[in-house]
Amino acid sequence: MDKNILVTYSTKLGSTKEVAEKIGKTLKEKENNVDVFNIEDVINLQKYDTVIVGSPIRYDKWMNEARDFLKNNTKVLKNKRLFYFFVCLTLSSKSERSTKRGQKYAEYIRNINPSLNPIDVKGFAGAVELKRVPFHTRYILKFLLKLKGASEGDYRDWNEIEKWAQEV
Repeated sequence: MDKNILVTYSTKLGSTKEVAEKIGKTLKEKENNVDVFNIEDVINLQKYDTVIVGSPIRYDKWMNEARDFLKNNTKVLKNKRLFYFFVCLTLSSKSERSTKRGQKYAEYIRNINPSLNPIDVKGFAGAVELKRVPFHTRYILKFLLKLKGASEGDYRDWNEIEKWAQEV
């Protein structure tokens, strides 16, 4: 059965956009009608049966645009199949500590708008590519990565992302 699905995202450096595009592509392969839009470009939610909202974790929070989207569209989103995803570098480590942090992020995101009841909140490892970072902030990011014991790289697991999209 065809479904009308919206995959919408906020992003800072493009990693979350690429995850959203992969989700959208996977859903299209299942004979769904899928639109993938930056959250700021979404105009009308009425035609969608399912809405998937994603954002990176920045400073331990979803981006303002994603949080505002949920708050500003509560009435319409209450009547949709709703899923959330987040992308963060913390999940690049498969440690118990990072798993617990990912669970805390998922719980925080689930509760951004208690009026909404997403079917699932999924976290994915992210990517940090310094070439995508504005020159004037690269050194700050390098310092923060070193402080957190992380390094530049693409840690996204495309198979995991595709598997989740198929389950949606």
